[in-house]
Amino acid sequence: MTTARRLLFLPGASADPAFWRPVGDRLPAQWEKLYVAWPGVAAQPPDPAVQSFADLISLAERSLGAGADVLAQSMGGVVAVSIALCNPAKVRRLVLVATSGGVDAMRAVAYDWRPDYRRQFPRAAAWMADATADLTAELLNVRCPTLLLWGDRDVISPRMLIDTTIGGQQRKVVAQFTRGGFFYEWDRASGGFIQAEPYTFVNWTRGIDPKTGKPLEYNPNVLVQNYGPGKSVKPLDFTTSQNVCPNWVGSPTLMPPTYDARRQMAFVGAATGCFDTEQREIAAKTNVNEGANRSFPAVTLRSIGRQQGRIVSVDVRTGKQVAESLHPWPLYSGTLGTAGDLLFTAQADGKVMAVDKDTLAELWSFHVGTPIAAPPISYAVEGKQYIAIAVGAALYRPDDFNTQELLILQRNAQIVVFGL
Repeated sequence: MTTARRLLFLPGASADPAFWRPVGDRLPAQWEKLYVAWPGVAAQPPDPAVQSFADLISLAERSLGAGADVLAQSMGGVVAVSIALCNPAKVRRLVLVATSGGVDAMRAVAYDWRPDYRRQFPRAAAWMADATADLTAELLNVRCPTLLLWGDRDVISPRMLIDTTIGGQQRKVVAQFTRGGFFYEWDRASGGFIQAEPYTFVNWTRGIDPKTGKPLEYNPNVLVQNYGPGKSVKPLDFTTSQNVCPNWVGSPTLMPPTYDARRQMAFVGAATGCFDTEQREIAAKTNVNEGANRSFPAVTLRSIGRQQGRIVSVDVRTGKQVAESLHPWPLYSGTLGTAGDLLFTAQADGKVMAVDKDTLAELWSFHVGTPIAAPPISYAVEGKQYIAIAVGAALYRPDDFNTQELLILQRNAQIVVFGL
């Protein structure tokens, strides 16, 4: 039986109560769900009773009732932390998504969203963009269980559902090649951490704690973590976050992996390399062109030297790397495994490859003459198997990989099909 509870959903500066509905709709129907709007903020109609940020906090407090779990995004996270500090007996749990949580973000060389907000919502209440909050000194007084969700080095490579044996036990596992260079496995029934092993060179941490799944340097008593020596970025300390491995881009990001149940092996194609963080003094937002090495007002992440491609195989029973192969160009595609002991993938320069699953050696290739950043698929017609891949319309950024030579390739969008 699912226990009834109250959930309070707080939006960000969009102020739209519909923001959280796709989440709420997937939760048990018997749970009470309250979706708060911020009157006078963004495009929401004003309310004479709401004339300040403090009034938004009071509005949220009135919705707590006898007690609630509070889920908040962006600016709503500041409200959520505020009401948790003032109402510790009523805020049972916090879920904070992509938010400063009341930390003075500008001290951390953050992007100032206010000028864009004023341009986008010229009729919004002026007090909204002028509001400031710094709860840094009080954050350790938040006593309720809190889940923090941010998109920093987000692990967006697709997950794999695997049935395997780990430590002599049959386990139902969800596994993922993460951007931080570790192959993670969790119990998909309980969500509990099982194991994590590096599948590429990693220097931002000494390793993962086998009990908690957190970096070995993790300190629960500090707000900002400091992992490998000099690897964690510190605002306006220009010697930090240098030569960090693996690279922040393509190691992997969106590229789907593949799993072979007979071999109990997982495979992924990615880029390989490291990066520096270049910090600058706090400045007004500038025009940022897509493809310009991801340059933002305060921080630029720069790849160190030429980035290459890499295919890796991992034994899902141990999490450890089994084999690897290096390739001249980054793999920003994906891997596809077939029952014929082959892997198909593609390099960014337009080279489609078939490799041996055991050795990862290249067996066959064909150059399509245009960049590739899409995964291959397989299908059959009347008993004949085909491999298809979309090419040419790649959202590929050569500056991210220091492969400017690829700029000479024209983008010719098409679907290429091969018969096996």
